[in-house]
Amino acid sequence: MKSVTDILYLYSTERLQELSKELASVQAQDTRGPKGDSCKVVQAGNTTLRFLLIDDIDRALEFLSDHYFNFVVVDARLCAHCERGPDCTPLSMQFMERIHYSADPDKRYPLSRIIAVLPDDDALAQHSFDLGKLRIGGFVVNPFSGKLFELMDQLYDPEPGKTAICLSGGGLEGFLFEAGVMLALNAHLQARSVTDFDIFCGISAGSFLGSFLANGTEPERIIEQLFEDKKAGSALTPQVIYDLDVREYASRFLSLGRSLAVLSGSEMFSNLLRAVPVGFFRGDALHDYIERLLNEEGRTNDFRKLQRELYIGATDQDRSTHVVFGAGQWRDVPISHAVRASAALTPFFQPVRVEGRYFVDGQYTRTSNFHIALERGAKLVVVVNPLVPIKVEETGYVRKKGGVFAALQALKAVVHTRFLHAFQASVDAYPDVDFVLFEPEGDLLRLMGGSPMKYNLRTEILNVAYRSTVQRIQRDYEVLQGTFGRHNLRLQRHPRLRGSHRAVF
Repeated sequence: MKSVTDILYLYSTERLQELSKELASVQAQDTRGPKGDSCKVVQAGNTTLRFLLIDDIDRALEFLSDHYFNFVVVDARLCAHCERGPDCTPLSMQFMERIHYSADPDKRYPLSRIIAVLPDDDALAQHSFDLGKLRIGGFVVNPFSGKLFELMDQLYDPEPGKTAICLSGGGLEGFLFEAGVMLALNAHLQARSVTDFDIFCGISAGSFLGSFLANGTEPERIIEQLFEDKKAGSALTPQVIYDLDVREYASRFLSLGRSLAVLSGSEMFSNLLRAVPVGFFRGDALHDYIERLLNEEGRTNDFRKLQRELYIGATDQDRSTHVVFGAGQWRDVPISHAVRASAALTPFFQPVRVEGRYFVDGQYTRTSNFHIALERGAKLVVVVNPLVPIKVEETGYVRKKGGVFAALQALKAVVHTRFLHAFQASVDAYPDVDFVLFEPEGDLLRLMGGSPMKYNLRTEILNVAYRSTVQRIQRDYEVLQGTFGRHNLRLQRHPRLRGSHRAVF
């Protein structure tokens, strides 16, 4: 274990006297905790164990929300409400009910680092079985006989595993939000970069950003090249994004004109529906733009030549299945083709034909590919999800914005609900993995409401995303510092922008 191990020790008030005797038996020394609470320091070999003693579940959860602890120990040897008799729910189960059903699954304390101290009685087998189903780290009976310290040594993993960044979609505004998050995270990483992560997973707009990060391009340089560089052909202009598919329009309306002369009634209505273009924009200019940038010196357009792992998700339009480029039979596809397929958000962009199949936006079948990162051995998974529906108290706010706004709001609600279910399931299934989730909140949700293709608000969205992420990191700094530290990534308290891009903010 590390030289100093912080442990939150939750116990029943009725056990204070017995607990004090046990701590005295291991020569525990008095000290103070982060909020002035009673702390005990125990020396175990070369490791200093610092116990923060808490006798209230609400206070314990409060500490866990803003301080980092290597382990949580719940002493269930005496019920917190013993006056209710033997049928009272043990303290361990009370705590697990609160922690397991947290409204914010990414902020839930890792279950694999929770240890229960159980009474050696007739209910021991059932008690340990119930806790085992929740996949906690383990349990002991006589904690200060050395068993607790031995279990902590077993649970501590000196090889934390791979790190991953998983980026969802959300159109141009989603890309800008994710870029702002990467800028803020980069500004807090000490002597490291977001490009040092091992795995990058991207869907839709996230695939665009992820392909550059996997190529080792710093987020500051990505923003500078796409929106500030004045060299011809290097800026992401509206002409690159909005290349109208004139031939598609002409073909559809010509076909409609021919059918209107001979059809009537329901047949005419069906033909009118078929005349609607599959996509307003071709997307060819966007593909060529991505291909050109990825073929610049220092980058590659080949999954197989990357130093980092890159996985891009798209949807097979006819089979309605999710396909991951960069893995298996899809590893030979050029990255630019995969990005264009993943971002084929109909009805904005035309579907893309790759290897004889038509592909559309990957978000239709999956919001984020963090499960790929988990399968590849990631132990720290940073997920950035821009697709969050707006949340306002004003009645009729969405209705007043019109049909398009309402439709996009409904789509975001469906996609986000699906994402939360998948995310919660992964947190439950991988208790030894650290998850960090970044989503837009507050005023940023209003700014990102409506059309996902707000080119004219690019600087404002980028700036607000950066600032809101800095605020989030500062707010949760103690917890995030410990979480990233477990994976050899050190966070500094104050952000520092790198290079010339600091002038933008």
